[in-house]
Formats: sequence, structure tokens, C-alpha cells
Amino acid sequence: MGNMVFLILANVLMRSAETYLSRIESLPHGWLLLLPTAWYGAWGSLAQASPMVLAGLALSLVATVLLVTVGMRVLGGLGDSDRETVARTRRPGRDWTAPLLALAAPWLRGRDGEAMRILLRAHLREDWRFTGSLLLLPAALLTYLFVSRLGRLGDLASDLSGVGQAATMLCLWMSMLGLSLGASVTCSTESAAAWLMNGAVVNPGRLLSLQRRVVRALVPVPLLVIAAAGLVLRTPLTPVMAPLAMAPAWLAFEIMVTFVQWILPAAPFSRAWRREGHGYRHLYLLLIVLWPLIVAPVIVFYGRSAAGPPLVLLLQLLVLGGLRLALRARRHRLGVFGHSPRV
Repeated sequence: MGNMVFLILANVLMRSAETYLSRIESLPHGWLLLLPTAWYGAWGSLAQASPMVLAGLALSLVATVLLVTVGMRVLGGLGDSDRETVARTRRPGRDWTAPLLALAAPWLRGRDGEAMRILLRAHLREDWRFTGSLLLLPAALLTYLFVSRLGRLGDLASDLSGVGQAATMLCLWMSMLGLSLGASVTCSTESAAAWLMNGAVVNPGRLLSLQRRVVRALVPVPLLVIAAAGLVLRTPLTPVMAPLAMAPAWLAFEIMVTFVQWILPAAPFSRAWRREGHGYRHLYLLLIVLWPLIVAPVIVFYGRSAAGPPLVLLLQLLVLGGLRLALRARRHRLGVFGHSPRV
């Protein structure tokens, strides 16, 4: 996820800076002192020591001293985490998670849905890893679409070929979001808190369904609605054609979330975050086959003819249905990780 965000932001910055690159040459040379890399690069210009080079040397020395000083203090305080800490108290204020919970509430009905909303609210407020994966990557995607691609949206054709181009772009991004978020909703920095649902008398299939409902409500529903509105406002596509571009992207998202669940069925927020990842890594090799199967038909056939969209959507529905059946069989055989009883 970090690599994806970095690539998106780098692309956005480079595209938005193209119009300003020609003006940089007219700026005073002192602007280089705004770049920390130039401070250390100044050491290579000692043969021609100018006031700017000497200023860079001084800044590099100050930055190094600060890094070493602060770093030593941080390292010296690492043992503080072993001491008993006072329970955190939350200051009263506006609950920023309320709109997200209201958006997810229609998808999370019943007593088990209420328990899922309690866990979701706690993790949105306390688990920065989950909150970052849930909100940061979709926000970066919207930034890329409406900043880097905004000038090119008007070039889309108003016919079926334009729908195919928009569907291809959205399908690529939504499939990657599904792969990332499908795993994030099973992990937690406080995995012990999942006892709320792990010990409940609930169908394990219902637990997996609640996972899909959470990411579905918080990501593709608002994201694709915003994307559809942007296509209608900024492209020649009509309000009738824009949803046609959203359908394969939504199905690609659902396919990838189900694929992640099939790799390792797990109860919501039941697994601890691990830097080395979890087991069943060999099953990720199937992604090499699955991902082209999802995206390639959209690229090749979706905007070519009137028969392209129904055929591609039918293929995606068949893949999704096959994965759901495989997930059900795997769940009956292995149970659901973190849920007791597991069958």
C-alpha cells in the first residue's frame, strides 16, 4: 500500500509541476537550500565554496546533530513501553467516525452487525494501520484521478469506446484496492478485542459476509459514486453510460476481496498485524492467473462492441460465483480462523 501511495503521489506531483518547471531557472539559486539533499550535496562543491555552498554545509551539520541527538533520546526511551501505563482517557469532542458508521449501518444489520459496528468504530479511532489502509489509498486514488487525469478526461469518446477506457482505468485500481482492503479488515493491532464476535454463536459464513459488507460500504460505494459523478461532469459520457463503466470495477473489487478470504478465511479483526505476512503464501501465485482474468477482458473486449459489456460482466460474475463456492468449501473444511467453534 505504501508503494502504491508513493507512486500515485509522485505521479501527481510530477504532472502538476510540469507547468512550473520552466520558471525554476529564473529563481535565485538560494532556492536549493529548501532541499535537504542539497545540504549534503554541498560537501562536493568545497572546491568552489560560495556563500550558498557554505550555508548548505552549515545546514547539513545542524541537521546531522539534531538527528543524532533526537535519535539517541528515542533509543534511550524504548524501554518505557515495558512500564505500566495509565489507561488512556479520550477528550470529549465530535466523533469523526459517525459519518462512516452511518454509511455502513444499512449494510450491518442485526445483533452481529451491531457488534461489527462496535469493532469498526473502535478500530477506526484506535488502529492507525487499519484506518490508514481503509482511507489513505482510496483518497490517493481519487487524487490521482482528478488531479493527474483531470485534463485528459475530456478526451474520452462519448460512445462505447469511452466507456471501455474509463472501465479499464477503474477496474485496475479497484481490483488492487480489493486485494489490499480484503486483508486489512481481518487484521488488528488489538486482535484480542475480537472476542466480541469470535466467541459468538454465529454462522462463520456470516462473519465473512460482514467483512465484505464493511469494505463494500466504506470503499466502492462512495468511491464509485464520486467517480461516476466526475465522469458525468468532466467527460462526454452520459448519466446512463457512466454506471456501465462502474460495473466491472465493482465486480473486480468483489472478486479480489473474495479471493483474499479464500486464501485464509478469518474472522473480522482477529489476526495480529505481522511484518512478515501470514501463511499460505504459495496461494498468492494464483493471483498471477486471477488478476489478468479479471482485467484483460475489460481491456480487450469491453469497449469494442455492444456485446462486449454483457459478456465481460457475465465472465466476472462466473468468476465471482466460482470463488464464493470455493470459499464455502474451504470454510467447511478449515473453519474460520479466530472463530470458536470453527465449524
